[in-house]
Amino acid sequence: MLERGGPDASELPQKEKQSEKVLLFRLFFNAV
Repeated sequence: MLERGGPDASELPQKEKQSEKVLLFRLFFNAV
């Protein structure tokens, strides 16, 4: 998974950004 705020993050399409956010939310909820 790409690091947030990385140089590639701004070049990724919207779908890639959304899927990455979903993965981050899943990891967050799993941690709780």
